[in-house]
Amino acid sequence: MDFDSYDNVMKGVADSLDAGNIRGLKFLLRDKPNIYQKELVMVNEGSDLIQLLERKELLSRTKVMEFMNLLQLEGRIDLSKKVQVYMETNLPVNLSNHDYYGINGMPVVENYIETEEYRLFEKKINTCKAALIKGHHGSGKTQHAYSYARRFPGRSEHSLIWRIDCKTLSQIYRSLSAMVAYLKLQCIFLDHVTYTQSDRQLKASIDKMTKRIQQKLRCEGINNANHLVLLDGVEDTHDNTFKTMLKDFLNTENVYVIAPQG
Repeated sequence: MDFDSYDNVMKGVADSLDAGNIRGLKFLLRDKPNIYQKELVMVNEGSDLIQLLERKELLSRTKVMEFMNLLQLEGRIDLSKKVQVYMETNLPVNLSNHDYYGINGMPVVENYIETEEYRLFEKKINTCKAALIKGHHGSGKTQHAYSYARRFPGRSEHSLIWRIDCKTLSQIYRSLSAMVAYLKLQCIFLDHVTYTQSDRQLKASIDKMTKRIQQKLRCEGINNANHLVLLDGVEDTHDNTFKTMLKDFLNTENVYVIAPQG
């Protein structure tokens, strides 16, 4: 684990936060049970904020998830992604942890507005079980997807809501491996996956895992549960890996799919 990169990432984030961001993040932290108003008053710069979070054990070299979500809620998606890259590069994925890929890893900003675009997207997925959300960077595609996930109409106690990072093959592999482990299908070790497996091997593993997950979710349909899969950050909708995953999930009657295009 490269601890130096943690310091570099946090310094970069701290230096990039403007006064408005600091106010917004302090507002988001106001209800934390172990953070007091008098402490927030003393936070004037990004470095002050990070030091406070570290003192309160809300942020550390091995604990960055909550800070990543706070940055996203504040609207600093760029900084949130930097923290995410650090997490994926330096920290082993906890395969028993549902928070990162599950609904708790899909924060919706406080000022989110349900637009006509959202209503059209909602109508399409409720009708067709699938929707590709297009738009320029920062247009709210991911927030539309997260908002729908949080109010998923078919949700029950047996439903699975899962986000698959689709930027790279290794991210898809990690997302599916965590899903496989969460569903208790098998155990897959992820250490240095990008170095030990070729693209061909990754694609083969992704295909096998998708089909195994498909079988499991189809069985869960006995409980009349519907499931939602977010194929997040898709760069190329013509990519064979994406098309195969999409086809497999859509061939499962009780699975809905959202794909916010990167």
